[in-house]
Amino acid sequence: MSESEQMTMMANQMELGKQQMELERKTAGMVRAAKQADGLAEQLQELKVERDEERATALAISASMTRQYKAMQDDLNRKVADMAQAEVQLRDELARAREDVTLATMSSEKALEAKDVELAELRAQQEQMAAEFADMLKSTLDQMSRRIDVGGGADVPAEDAVGDAALSGKLEAFSLGFAVS
Repeated sequence: MSESEQMTMMANQMELGKQQMELERKTAGMVRAAKQADGLAEQLQELKVERDEERATALAISASMTRQYKAMQDDLNRKVADMAQAEVQLRDELARAREDVTLATMSSEKALEAKDVELAELRAQQEQMAAEFADMLKSTLDQMSRRIDVGGGADVPAEDAVGDAALSGKLEAFSLGFAVS
C-alpha cells in the first residue's frame, strides 16, 4: 500500500470515524427524541383520560342540573295550576257570596217594606180608633152632661138608653175591657 493509499485509507477511516460519531450522536438524539415521544405519548394519554373524566363529570353535572331544573319547573307548574284552580274556586265563592248578599238585601228590603206597610196600616187603624174613641167619649160626656142637667139622671129618655147600648157595643168591639153602664 502506498502512501497515498494509506492516506486515502486514513482519510476514509477518519471520515468513517466522523460519520460513526455523527451516527452515534444522531442515534443518541433519536433515542432522546423517542424517549421524549414516549413521555409525550404518556402525557397525551393522561390528558385524554383526564379530558374524558372531565367530560363525564360535566355530563353528570349537566344531567343533574337538568333533572333539578325539570323538577323545579314541574313543581312551579303544579303550584301555578293549583293557584289558578284556587283562584277559580275563590271567584266562584265570591260570586255566590255576592249573590247571597243581594238576595238577603232584597229579602230584607221586602220585609222592611212589608213592615212599613203594616206599620202604616196600624197607625191608620190607631188614628181611626182614636177618632172613634174620641167620638164615643164625646158622646158619653154629652149624655152624662144631659143626665146631670136633667136632674140626676133618674128619668133618662129612651133614645139616650138606646144610644148607651150602641155605645157599649162599640166599646166592647174595641176590646178596651170596660163597658158603659
